[in-house]
Amino acid sequence: MDSPSFVLMSQDVSKYETIDQSYLNLVYHFKTKSSANDTEMQFEDDMVLLIGKKFTSFFSKNLHELDAKRDSIIQLYGMAISEQGWQGYEIKTDLKKKELTVDNRIPFTKDVCRYKEPAPQMKWSIENSSDSVFGYKCQKATTEYCGRKYFVWFTSDIPISTGPWKFAGLPGIILKVTDTEHNFSFECIELTQRPFPIVNYTWKYKNMSKTEWLKFEKNMYEHAGRFIAGTGARVIIMDDSEKGSHPISEQLSLFYNPMER
Repeated sequence: MDSPSFVLMSQDVSKYETIDQSYLNLVYHFKTKSSANDTEMQFEDDMVLLIGKKFTSFFSKNLHELDAKRDSIIQLYGMAISEQGWQGYEIKTDLKKKELTVDNRIPFTKDVCRYKEPAPQMKWSIENSSDSVFGYKCQKATTEYCGRKYFVWFTSDIPISTGPWKFAGLPGIILKVTDTEHNFSFECIELTQRPFPIVNYTWKYKNMSKTEWLKFEKNMYEHAGRFIAGTGARVIIMDDSEKGSHPISEQLSLFYNPMER
């Protein structure tokens, strides 16, 4: 039996406003648990961090590539959808305002929810431990944020105070992150200096507060069957048992494991 999961739809990326240009780009391999019993973090994605003078942008490389190819994929298959584990958020940081804009794609729809928040002021404890990540000598630091404790490795060889997701505030770029409960990890696998545009897409956003988003997201997972039914999507569970292939139950709930809890 295939386990059901949320599916993200591709978006039209042909219309946008360029707000900055990157001078440094990193790709992180991201891993997270697919279920409460997953000890190997089987959901994976590659995440891009674009660093500009005014903004940074962090998003799914795989989802972005799907967006870029959506027209040809739709012509071939009728739809362009994500694979399991791909991350449907994009985080832009306004470095002058010290403000984050977080866009979240809503599964099975074209909807995108947006909230803004002040850039987190994480309190770091820098340790004596060191390691090598992507060929750079790194120092270890720890922090607690939104109910989770993280170990990170940063390098002062690249003195830029940023990193993957919302992590920032150290005297060097963060190249690796893990949490103490082994729910999430980010590790740098690529670094380039080729300039890329940092953009705002002209999508129709549903603006809300961060609190409203977290409540909506939790409800979406805990009442997944009802949520999917409400989108009008028709999802079939492929089952080899006597029950056979069947539509999902409106009582379905999905594993909910947010980084911010």
